[in-house]
Amino acid sequence: MAINDPSASLERLSTTPLDLLEQQIASGAVSDDLHAVFGPRGAAELEQLAQAEVAMTLGEDRPIVVLLPGVTGSLLANTTGDTGLIWINPLALVAGKLPLLTLDSTGERDQPGASIRPAGLLPTHYLLMQLHLRIAGGCELHSFAYDWRRTPALAAARLRTLVADLYRQHGRKIYLVGHSMGGLVARAFCTSHPDEARERVAMLVQLGTPNYGSFSALQSMLSVGGMVEMVQKINPANDPLAFTRSCPGLYAMLPAPRSAFPSASALSYPFEGERDLFDPSYYGLEQLSRTHLDASRSAYAAADPDAELPVPVTIIAGYNLPTYVGLTVDRDTSTSFRFGGTGDGDGTVPLASVIALPGAHVYYGNGLKHGDLPLYRAVREAVIALAHGDLPRGFSSAPYAAVLGDDEPALTLSVPEAPTLAELDHATADAIAERVRDGSATPADLRTLALL
Repeated sequence: MAINDPSASLERLSTTPLDLLEQQIASGAVSDDLHAVFGPRGAAELEQLAQAEVAMTLGEDRPIVVLLPGVTGSLLANTTGDTGLIWINPLALVAGKLPLLTLDSTGERDQPGASIRPAGLLPTHYLLMQLHLRIAGGCELHSFAYDWRRTPALAAARLRTLVADLYRQHGRKIYLVGHSMGGLVARAFCTSHPDEARERVAMLVQLGTPNYGSFSALQSMLSVGGMVEMVQKINPANDPLAFTRSCPGLYAMLPAPRSAFPSASALSYPFEGERDLFDPSYYGLEQLSRTHLDASRSAYAAADPDAELPVPVTIIAGYNLPTYVGLTVDRDTSTSFRFGGTGDGDGTVPLASVIALPGAHVYYGNGLKHGDLPLYRAVREAVIALAHGDLPRGFSSAPYAAVLGDDEPALTLSVPEAPTLAELDHATADAIAERVRDGSATPADLRTLALL
């Protein structure tokens, strides 16, 4: 079987409407594209899902699920001027189009001649979950793409409209399923409009959501690791630092101050050091936005850290992976940034940051990687179970629960593993850039591009 250029395959899958794509997968029309993007095991699972009969009862008993992707998980397209899919489109990176995504200094306006709009969910991370919930899960699925460059509060305003429309149409409550930043968007809606959420939302399910922040956004903004070099090596016209430093949505996920962390959390405040991460002078970089740092600080200060959400919350959290919890700034080496103080988490978000949300019920998965959470079959089946009023299987009731008598879950991926941002060294990044440029990128490479 001839394998297509993976970049072109990803673009075709990304720009095909989900209903049509489901039909094409079932018929075998996009088999080569699936193998190029997901590898043989992932492609086989997608084909099996698409060819299966829709499970469970349709109609009034069909759960209504809104799936919210994580940061970088929504496709972004330019609808004015140099139109087309920009994020994440390897062909656009090869053409040096990343600067089209950079926002102005206020974080509110696109570049002159650009008009960026969300255009669906990133298939490398969410197509398996979309088809699984629609077909095997018997759910009425609505995918909520949003502009993750901006704050969760702005996306929450659009989510409020969708929830109201679905509730008006069906007369029953909706399940919100948010991966990573998507969980923050759903949480912001529930917090801002508690009466509406209480009336219209059955449950908020969070998958690895950084409820109290992480250092991953700062890694993208401070040029630590190989990601910046990789994107610029694909095309020097790409300027990932100008882009990431312009995005209020990334600043919104900085580690929470100690004062904003819930007092009754089962785990202690996870972040090390006493420096003010919202003070731009700490970094010695003029390019970091004081406006966005102040807004992030104010958002944490305005929230009651011990208040429960007005809806039931279930969290699925990965643990037992090294996760950064500290940052050191070394001015003696021309402002060098080093992340460390390795703690426990999902490789991106410390466990305490995920699970500390007051009143939430938590299920733990040993070794679950943050970016891959929607790709684990056990996670997808857990979401289906929750939407049908059942309890998830294959998870622990506490981290390291084997010592408490619980069985540790066996959680495997159907797709090749991709590194976390912390694992992406310069040599690996250079090799990925070369493969993207020459059209030989692997399925893991395509998912790694979305780490920016």
